[in-house]
Amino acid sequence: MRKIIRITAVAVLIAAVALPTMPNCLLAGEITKEELTKMNAKYYDNKNNGRPGQADNVYYKIRDQKVILSAPYAVKAGEKPQATQSGTLVENASSKAGCSFISKAYNDGEDPHVDISSKYRNVLFDLVQKNKIRFLIDIVQMFSGDNPKKADIVIFTNNFETVGNREELEKIVQSAAEKYNLSYDWSSKRLPATNVVMDMLARAKLPGMQIRISSEYRTNTDMAKYNAMVNFLADLAQKIAPMDMTPAADNTGDSSDSKEGEDSKAAAGQEITSKQLSAVNSKYGADDSNGRPGQPNNVYTEVRDLRVILSAPYAVKAGTKSNAIQTGSLVEFASSRAGCSFIAKAYNDGEDANSGSGSVYRDTLLKLVKENQIRFLIDIAQILKGDTSKNADVVVFTNGGKTLMQNKEKIMETVNAAAEKHRLSIEWSPRTLASTYVLSDMYSRGKMPGMHMRISSNYRTSKDMEKYNTMVNFLADVVAGIAPLYTEKAMKEAGQISLTLDSDEVSYEVTTRLTTAPVVRDGIPMVPLRVVIEALGGEVEWIGERRTARIRLEGKEVDLVLDQAGPGWAALATTIDGHLMVPLGYVTEALGANAVWNPETGTLEIIK
Repeated sequence: MRKIIRITAVAVLIAAVALPTMPNCLLAGEITKEELTKMNAKYYDNKNNGRPGQADNVYYKIRDQKVILSAPYAVKAGEKPQATQSGTLVENASSKAGCSFISKAYNDGEDPHVDISSKYRNVLFDLVQKNKIRFLIDIVQMFSGDNPKKADIVIFTNNFETVGNREELEKIVQSAAEKYNLSYDWSSKRLPATNVVMDMLARAKLPGMQIRISSEYRTNTDMAKYNAMVNFLADLAQKIAPMDMTPAADNTGDSSDSKEGEDSKAAAGQEITSKQLSAVNSKYGADDSNGRPGQPNNVYTEVRDLRVILSAPYAVKAGTKSNAIQTGSLVEFASSRAGCSFIAKAYNDGEDANSGSGSVYRDTLLKLVKENQIRFLIDIAQILKGDTSKNADVVVFTNGGKTLMQNKEKIMETVNAAAEKHRLSIEWSPRTLASTYVLSDMYSRGKMPGMHMRISSNYRTSKDMEKYNTMVNFLADVVAGIAPLYTEKAMKEAGQISLTLDSDEVSYEVTTRLTTAPVVRDGIPMVPLRVVIEALGGEVEWIGERRTARIRLEGKEVDLVLDQAGPGWAALATTIDGHLMVPLGYVTEALGANAVWNPETGTLEIIK
């Protein structure tokens, strides 16, 4: 049995060194517990007792140093400010450093790091523009999974794409951490396009970083540690203020030996230039003599953390160079900005991935999806004649909503909101695509939700780089809005399960929704039959007059009679709230496999 193991590169943790000396300029007044309590009282969990007189639910102060500290989670939903205390943290640190700060005054239900549209980010953007702020330090609490090294702080820069002058920044952080006896880690995880840091980089070209801080340095439990964090942040702000941390406008260079994908990564969060676009487009050729080399099955792919994939099966049009379509470069840039995966055809080989009965491109995509547990597909193509009656910029196909599955309303809301934000006209097509289309095939064979987007040529080519950048940002925002729907936590809360299959060929996962939860009857786990069988690519036909479920799976056909036990079963097939439930052992027998249900993680693991 072959196992698939995914390894994510993690930056090396630099151990903090305790030094007895403290910075001369930052010893002015340690903050007492009483002072902190009084400051925290200004932050509350609703608008009735929040800090008064602040527009758009933020508190801010502008000072001379051109660095701004940000605390978008100063108040956590439903909790008092002691839960995070990041608001008071940036207030105190900015006061000591002489820099600006902004923080949320009370909870209003908005998530500035997730929502496509955010008042907090808009206010911050205006402050940055009006006051010529040059660097952003965004402060939040540490989340589960952020900190494998057990560090006091974890720093996010999208692998230093959000900052320039990397060596100097690393020195500044190391020096301040050693001074205050703090351990730290540079995270290799990517921030989504809606994150405060990424949004400011994209819209205001503002360099910055996000620092996630352990709870023991954010609360009044240990005032010595709290003061150490205040001084650390103030020290960072003071030392960064005179530096130019602007990321390079064009990191692609003219060298022909640049690394694969480096051009598209360099522009993450920034406006893409025509030079960068040309550099990426040049990797896509009309045939195998000038296509991107070294890619198996004539595709280029990159897998990232978010479980959404952008697909460009028509990256290259028959007999033409990439500027005819440019969907390959479009998904490269958008996926880099959003932190999701992508796949694109490298050169024209005569295969039409949306019409051929067999397709190497679709097979490669399916394998990629299964191996990396990708959960949503956004397939990109050009608008064709007859697609839109409204002359729309984007036409979306979902086979009548079928391929959006259980999250249909939320996904449509996300796409519409992103279109409104970027001033794009959008049309939802009622048409059903043929079974050979990438979208239909992935839904049929992989039970994978998704949508097919056709984009106007005005937004796909280098003729208008402003419109091209608009489309990249639109796609990145769509990904950022959809990805949270497919996290383990969100799926569990929505009543979805992950079916994990492990065979001699491949280990993969499909996700589906449980219309009723598994139950235990007389010590035997019972699972909903239709949901499980359909998630595995099978069919269930109910024959009412015979009280029988006819199951078709992997070329086999089996009849299951309600209220009758199968061979060797200790429990009967039964109905619960109208759903046919069978012993977990039946799934095992039907597939010739072992099955284990984990109620805590919401995972049914099937090992063949």
